[in-house]
Amino acid sequence: MFSFLEIKEIVKAVDSSVKKDMEITSFSWDTRTLLSGSCFIALKGDSHDAHSFIDDSVIKSMSVAIVSNKGTYGDYKDKVSMLLVEDTLEALQAIATAWRHKLEAQVIAVTGSNGKTSTKEFLATILSESFECHYSKGSFNNHWGVPFSILNCKTSAEVVVLEMGMSAPGEIKELCEIGAPNIVGVTNVGSSHIGFFKDQEGIAQAKSEIYQSEGYSTAVFNLDNDYTNKMHQKYSQGKKSITISCKDSQADIFINIKSTSEDSMELEGVIAGLEKKVTVKVFGPHHAYNIMMAAGLALGAGMSAEAIWQGIKKCKTIWGRSEWRKSKSGYKILFDAYNSNLESVDALIESVSHLEKEKFLVIGEMKELGEHSGEAHKKLGQIARKANFSGIWYLGGYFKEFKEGLGEFSKNLINSSTYNESLAIEFRSMLSTNDIVLVKGSRALKLEKISDFLQA
Repeated sequence: MFSFLEIKEIVKAVDSSVKKDMEITSFSWDTRTLLSGSCFIALKGDSHDAHSFIDDSVIKSMSVAIVSNKGTYGDYKDKVSMLLVEDTLEALQAIATAWRHKLEAQVIAVTGSNGKTSTKEFLATILSESFECHYSKGSFNNHWGVPFSILNCKTSAEVVVLEMGMSAPGEIKELCEIGAPNIVGVTNVGSSHIGFFKDQEGIAQAKSEIYQSEGYSTAVFNLDNDYTNKMHQKYSQGKKSITISCKDSQADIFINIKSTSEDSMELEGVIAGLEKKVTVKVFGPHHAYNIMMAAGLALGAGMSAEAIWQGIKKCKTIWGRSEWRKSKSGYKILFDAYNSNLESVDALIESVSHLEKEKFLVIGEMKELGEHSGEAHKKLGQIARKANFSGIWYLGGYFKEFKEGLGEFSKNLINSSTYNESLAIEFRSMLSTNDIVLVKGSRALKLEKISDFLQA
């Protein structure tokens, strides 16, 4: 990858202690993941400063450390090669931008209010039918996750998939400047992060920055979401445009759900003129859009329709997203606790509402809604009414509003601010062998504690 001296040139170090012109083979922000040849970048977060984790025990694992703390630099410059910079995040982004332009791979970028991580995972599965594919792990989609995803990409990769998230205007634009994508797409626009914006129009404008970035050649548009449909009308000129839809049969990718079960969906439709029917081990009708977006992005990368259909058959959901778990007592748990907003809750509850079993709900407070929080949690209660749950455990704030939305359906209702084992025991006592428990919430609430307890 880079040599030490190359990095020094890129980041414009204030000071440095150069030991030798070594090759750097990987980049890390976590002292626990350092490998031989690692460049450690000491980032400062909201609650942690990586400089505080640098000590004699970890510097032996570093080839290079990039720091902004003068004290840390002074303490260790004689023990390991170090670069002192004004801002370690800017240094990270500068190195990632330089590495992106060394790569010969096509770069695909996807954003959206819902489904972007699932779309990225489905896309990586599909692309692997035809290409050596590198993709960001987990939800590495922010101002430091995207650069690290780029930096840990090998030169042998033929396609790179980047997930891009945002919580403010301008962030997608900045990520596109670093990633320089060739193919782009927005899954949809919903209420996620609305606390940082005036309304959904503001969210849509921020998401549309991906279609305003420079240098890309192909854009994929979801025709069935009002906001992304408007983006298609505005940004499809002058670029190769690929459309997806469950409603418009004239779209380049048109797929419908023929049937569903608890652990799979049967899909049928047309991709670039090729009509097929496949079964995919994914639960939840909302995932049809994520599969279509992945198919559209793969088509933009040059895959054949036949190879895409073959790849779709291999798609599956990952940890924390529409993941079925079975308890020792027989009841099933549908665990979806990585992100939460009105649209994703509505889609998931709709997907279980038709199942003819007793259904229970563990639901967490939705985050980052700002002044919209009260009304949103009232709507959340109204959405929960759809499945007529036999018992509900609500965790977090805005319980009053949630209960108001539930109205007369608020039977067997439990409330707590965080996980409570005595309440977990009480909730578990309501369950029988053939029941279904839906666990839905944001990652911050750590609802896997409840799922793990119920499984055992």
